[in-house]
Amino acid sequence: MENRFAVKILAVTGICSLIQVVNAAVPDPTSWLQSSSIETTSSTVNPKSTLRWIDGKYLTLEGRGFTDTETSYSRLAKKYQGQVTGGVWTNSVSAAGVALRFVTNSPDISVKWGDVKDPMSHMPWTGTSGVDLYALENNKWVFRGIGMPSGVQNEKVLQTGKAMTATEYLLFLPLYSKVDKVEIGIGQTANIAAGTNRYVNNLPIVYYGTSITQGGCASRPGMAHTSILRRWLDHPSINLGFSGSGKCELIMADVLAEISAAIYVVETVANMDAAMVTSRAVPFITALRSKQPDTTILMVESPNAKNNDRNIEWRKAFEQMTADGMTKLHYLTNNEMYNTREEATVDGTHPTDLGFYQIALKYEPALRAILATQNPASVDQFQSYNSK
Repeated sequence: MENRFAVKILAVTGICSLIQVVNAAVPDPTSWLQSSSIETTSSTVNPKSTLRWIDGKYLTLEGRGFTDTETSYSRLAKKYQGQVTGGVWTNSVSAAGVALRFVTNSPDISVKWGDVKDPMSHMPWTGTSGVDLYALENNKWVFRGIGMPSGVQNEKVLQTGKAMTATEYLLFLPLYSKVDKVEIGIGQTANIAAGTNRYVNNLPIVYYGTSITQGGCASRPGMAHTSILRRWLDHPSINLGFSGSGKCELIMADVLAEISAAIYVVETVANMDAAMVTSRAVPFITALRSKQPDTTILMVESPNAKNNDRNIEWRKAFEQMTADGMTKLHYLTNNEMYNTREEATVDGTHPTDLGFYQIALKYEPALRAILATQNPASVDQFQSYNSK
């Protein structure tokens, strides 16, 4: 039986030539806050509020590869509307994988966000439309609060009572909702700043795929495997999961290639039947490689055993391209991806939090191994959760 923590990379040809400089020294949160504190207060909230509200546009925005988007928190450039399929465009307006990073010494942290999508029958509303807060403590990202949706305009307290200590936070936005605006509320005497420069030299890991990639059906935005891996690896990521619409159209190779990435993770098998995999896999990967010749591409099988006919064709495509000489192309099987005694999905397809955790366990060593070829000095700066 394959060790579930072993790296399953079937073809590694040479060392990736993508150069990433070791991260610059990151100042401690206290000194960062002292030098970078934001004085601006949002003009859209009640001035008599006991909190001071900061518009998210002044904070560090993660998880987007484009700036000219429909909203400040959606995922594709406007120019792609009409070029990508309707399903891709509709899902791109959601904020899946988008996060705000900031430093504050406020004991109390609240969040305002709006335009919440109606609940789904098979996915918690907290996942589709909630927000999820993590704090960087003792070199780990630790859960600190969930903002549960309640309507068009939401205001939730995510953390109270913490000592007034400068801390870096990461706020994941809704997986399946359009978000027009986010505001962070802190104590009137507290300070807040954009996130530190800890990732200044890190290109993101870009995930392209299906509803599973987008986060269906995680209970919270931070429990999608892409979000879990962002924390475990302490490495920025971009979620280009499009529910029902991750099908390797050639235009999507153009979309991905426009984003400079450390790794492209392509996990579209679950949205493609076997014939579609056969006809599209090689042209798509080849097109992406032609536009980004030096970036590692990781092809991943569907985690669901019922998709094994498609996985077989996906594997054949990988073997054909490597036999033809394509380098920096890696492959991850679904063997033991759901290595659990209990069912890891909601409906036989979409993972629960347990399923996403198992997927992340499978991905982590493979991604760490690839990143190690690019930046050996920093790959182990975070403790692997596999040791727990």
